Amino acid sequence: MKVTLIWLLFGLLCVSRAGHTQTPKDGWEWQNVHGPSQVGIVDSLALDLNDDGLTDVVSVSIDDGHLRAYINQGNLLFEQQTLSEDVPGAYRLYTTDLNADGFTDFIVPSLETHEILAFYADENQAPGYRKVSLASDVLLPTDAQAGDFNGDGLMDVVSLSFVDNVLLLHSQNNTGTFDTEVLAEQIQEPRKLQVVDIDADQWPDVLVASSGDNSVRLFNNQSGQGFNVVTISDQITGARGLAVCHNTDGQLPDFVVSARDDETVYLFANRGDLEFSSKVLDADLPGAGNLLCDDIDGDQQPELVSISATQSAIFRQEISGEYNKQIVASQRDGYLTAVLAQFEPGGSTKLLTQSYFGSRNLIYDPLQANQENVVWEDFPDGVYWVESGDIDGDMDVDFAYVAFRQNQVFWAENHSGGYQVHTLFSGVDGPQSIKLTDLDEDGDLDAISAGAWDDSFWYHRNRGNGVFDTYLITDQANNAARTEVMDVNGDGRLDVVGTSGLDNSLRWYDRNGTEFTAYLIDDQVTGAMPIAIGDFNGDLIDDIAVGSFFGNHITLYFNDGQGQFTSQQVASDKLKPTVVIAADVDADQDIDLVYNASLDQQSWVLINDQGQYTSVLAHPGPDNVKGLALLDYEYDGDMDLISISDQNGDMFLSVNQGKQGFISQQLRSARIGGRSIQALPGHQKGLPTLVQASNINNGVQVLQRMDLIFANGLD
Repeated sequence: MKVTLIWLLFGLLCVSRAGHTQTPKDGWEWQNVHGPSQVGIVDSLALDLNDDGLTDVVSVSIDDGHLRAYINQGNLLFEQQTLSEDVPGAYRLYTTDLNADGFTDFIVPSLETHEILAFYADENQAPGYRKVSLASDVLLPTDAQAGDFNGDGLMDVVSLSFVDNVLLLHSQNNTGTFDTEVLAEQIQEPRKLQVVDIDADQWPDVLVASSGDNSVRLFNNQSGQGFNVVTISDQITGARGLAVCHNTDGQLPDFVVSARDDETVYLFANRGDLEFSSKVLDADLPGAGNLLCDDIDGDQQPELVSISATQSAIFRQEISGEYNKQIVASQRDGYLTAVLAQFEPGGSTKLLTQSYFGSRNLIYDPLQANQENVVWEDFPDGVYWVESGDIDGDMDVDFAYVAFRQNQVFWAENHSGGYQVHTLFSGVDGPQSIKLTDLDEDGDLDAISAGAWDDSFWYHRNRGNGVFDTYLITDQANNAARTEVMDVNGDGRLDVVGTSGLDNSLRWYDRNGTEFTAYLIDDQVTGAMPIAIGDFNGDLIDDIAVGSFFGNHITLYFNDGQGQFTSQQVASDKLKPTVVIAADVDADQDIDLVYNASLDQQSWVLINDQGQYTSVLAHPGPDNVKGLALLDYEYDGDMDLISISDQNGDMFLSVNQGKQGFISQQLRSARIGGRSIQALPGHQKGLPTLVQASNINNGVQVLQRMDLIFANGLD
C-alpha cells in the first residue's frame, strides 16, 4: 500500500516521503510534550475558519491520518489545532457547507479505508467536527468535490475510483445520507476532477483528467437530468494535474492540464458550445504535477502556477504573451498543491503549499523566488532521543531531548499540568543523543549531548532551576554517538565515556571541573554506537558495554579501576544494535544486558550468570525495533521489556517468565512509530507511564496505560 500511495502522490517510480491529553479507544492516554508535526501533508486549503477576518490554513496528511487547522494570529503567525486524528489515508481536501447550516465542512477521500469522508462542523463534538462516511467501497478514491447537481438545494458529491476506473455521484437525500451511483465507467486511472459550470448555464459540470487513457473529459450537466460526456482530448500523455482558470472578465472558464509523461502543460481555451482549443504553455516540466490558474499579479489575467515533482520546484508564468517561466519555490521536497490567498485584509496575495517530506505548510510570495514563511513548526524536527528526570529541582519529571534535523537540544519543564519547552543548546550539528546525569555531583541534573555532524560531545552544566552553561568536551569524535558517565580512573570524580561511529572508537574523557582530556579505549569497534555502564564482573567497579552497529556484536570492557580495560565479546551476529541497557533483569544480583538487533527486528536479553553470558530472545519481531525500556510491568520482582518500532506505531511487551524466558505480546498499535522510549516511575501494576520520542512525527509524548473500565467511562 505504501508504494502505491507514493506512486499516486508523485509518480516517482517511473521517473526517478505542549498539548492536550487524549484517550483513544485502546485505553492509552497520551499528552503531547512538544510537537508533533503533521506527517505527510498532501493537501492544504486557505479559508477563514473562525470568521475573524484572517485567513487560516487547513490541511490533511496521509501518513498520520490527521486533519489540522492552523489559526492565523496575524503577521503570518499561526497556532495549530487538531480537528481529527482519525483520517487514515487522507489524500485530498475539499471544503463546502454540506448540510446548509452556515458552517464550513470538509470532504476527504481516504486511500486507506476506500471511503469518502465528511467532517461536519459540530460544536457539540470535540474538537468541533463530526466524522461521517459518505460512501464506502470507493477503491483508491483519488479526488472528491461537491456541488448541487440535481437542483434540489442539497450538496451532492462526486468522486473518482482509481481502481474501478469510474466517476461516482453521491446524491444527498433529505435525511442527510448519500446514495451512490456510477456516472461513468472505463475512465482509465482517473486522477483529478474539477466541479465547474463550464458553459455558464447555472448547473455544475465535472471535468476529469485520467492518466491511463491520457484523457480529459467533460461531464456536462443536463439541467439536473443527467450528464453528457465530451472527450475534450485523449492526447494528454499521463494526465496528472487539472485546474480551472479563474477568469476575471466574465468569459467562460478555461482550464489547464499537466501531462506527466511528456512533461507538458496544456491550456484549453473555452470557445463556447462545449468546444475547446488547446495550446502548450510549458513543454519542459519534468514530473509535471498539480496546477493553479489564477490572477497572481493583479493584472486581471490568470497566470499559471505549476509543480515539478522531479525538480521539487514551483514555477509561475504568464498564460499569454512571451514565455517567462520563473521560480517561486525550490527549497523543499514534496510540493504537492498550490492555492492563492490573502491572509490578512488588504494584504498581498500569497501562495500556500506544503512540503510532504518536510511536514510543513508553507507560504510563498508568488512574485518572488523562495520568499518563504512556515505556517507552523513548533516541534522538535528529527527528535532522536529522550531522557527523563527532575531538571529544575521541583520534584516532578521533566524531559530532555535532541532534534537531529533542527540542530537543537531541548528540555521540557513539567509545569502546571502541561509542559513549557526551553532551548537548552543550539550550537550542535546533528545531535543524536542526550544523557541526563549529575556529572558535577552538586545535586542538579546536568546533560551531555552528542553531535554527529560536528563530531562533538558537550557538557551542559545545570546551575539550578534548569539554567545551563555549556562546555565542549571534544570535537574530535567522528560521528559522536552515545555517552555515559562513571569514575573511570578511581579519582573520585565522574568522567564521561563516549562512542563515535565513523572512527569506530570508544573513549573516556577525564574530567577536571569543566575541562576534559581524551583517552582511547578501543578504535576497532566498527560503527561504535550504543553504550551502557554496569559492574558486570562483580568487582564493585563500573565496566562498559558497547554495541557495534556495523560489526553486529556486543562487547564488554572490564575496568581495572584505574582506566585500563580488557574486553570480551559477549554477543555476535546481532544485526545493527542501537540500544544497550544494563540492569539486573533476573534479580540474581548480576548485571545483565538488554539490547536490540534493529535489522533483525528483535530484542534480546543477555543473562549474566556469574560471568557466564547467555542471550535470550525477548521479542522476536516482526517490527524494526529502535527503542527499548525496562520496567517491572507486573510488579512481580522481574524486569519486563518494552520494544517500539520507528517504522510503525507497534509497541510490544516482553513479559519476564524467569527460567522460562519471555513472552512477547502487542501492547499498543498506532500509525506513527517511535525511536526512543523510557519508563517513568510510579506506575500501577499493568498500567505503565512512558515517554516516547519519534523522529517520524517529530514529537515527544507521555503515554499512560489506563484501566480500560475507567477509560470507557464506567466509574
